[in-house]
Amino acid sequence: MVNRKLKLLPFIAVCLFSVSMIAQPNIGFKGVGGRVGFVNISGGAGSTIDFGGLVNLGTLMPNLSLIANVDFWTKSFDTGISNSSTSLRDLSIAAGGRYYIPLSGSKVKPYGAGGLAVHLYNVSSEGTFTNPFTGQQETIDTSGGTTEFGIDAGGGLELELSPTVDGFGEVVFRINGGDFQLMLNVGALFNTGE
Repeated sequence: MVNRKLKLLPFIAVCLFSVSMIAQPNIGFKGVGGRVGFVNISGGAGSTIDFGGLVNLGTLMPNLSLIANVDFWTKSFDTGISNSSTSLRDLSIAAGGRYYIPLSGSKVKPYGAGGLAVHLYNVSSEGTFTNPFTGQQETIDTSGGTTEFGIDAGGGLELELSPTVDGFGEVVFRINGGDFQLMLNVGALFNTGE
């Protein structure tokens, strides 16, 4: 699965390079912002709060912006087995684009978004159980991590709140390593004016 995704990277890079040669890109630091959201995690882990930051890296062509973002969420829950609990954490680093659908004379800009992400997962479990051989209470404490590549797809609405601040609301669907996440985010992007 990861191998197949890695084979797509040269194709995506060539496509982006080709578009940039034709479209006169305006790449650079254009803004910074933050977002907070609700994330639903697959595999029965439930839902939690997501915190993130994003950077507007300019445009590849009219209506197509490059966005880089970092997101973090953590979720702890009781497994119901031998007084044990599990904690999941995801730190993701993503880059992608937002294609804005032009609406004449409107401060609202709908967009479709997509991109690639790297997810740094950490899982830790702890609990106690009665050893059947000794009859004594024993403690289990394990931790491990993994890295997964993912694909983001979604869309949203951006609203000009002032000449330098845009607010947004979005829905993002993330697929990574056989798991998925559904995110509902709101945030603000502070434009540098460059």
